[in-house]
Amino acid sequence: MPRTIPARVPPSQTEGYIRFLVDVPSEGIATLSTALGKQKATLPAGALIDGVTVYLETAINGTTPQFQVGIPGTLTALVADATVTEATPGIYRTADAALATGGFGVPTTAELAVMAKITATDATTGRAHVVIKYLMA
Repeated sequence: MPRTIPARVPPSQTEGYIRFLVDVPSEGIATLSTALGKQKATLPAGALIDGVTVYLETAINGTTPQFQVGIPGTLTALVADATVTEATPGIYRTADAALATGGFGVPTTAELAVMAKITATDATTGRAHVVIKYLMA
């Protein structure tokens, strides 16, 4: 059963990583497509995000699927709809400018829930590994 990854605070001056799986067959599209998405991890307070990569292992099917990763209230803050081509497996990276626009150009002031959402009510396939790289301020 998928679990929520707790905040991880690496030692000073080192990079920390959060890696989680978003898997339509095992989690169910009903869980992933709720208005709030599904919490997958927690960013620690003081995290300065250095990059977000999505490894889309299996295409997300369904009617006009959209894949998003963000925080409560801003589900596109880390991975916006346009970042991933859902029908094409591959490696997708969020641009630095998009992270800054999403409010991640400065360290987080508190722990933040990391949410994943897929909007495609009829999706039955789709598997993505999300990696968030961060430094501690």
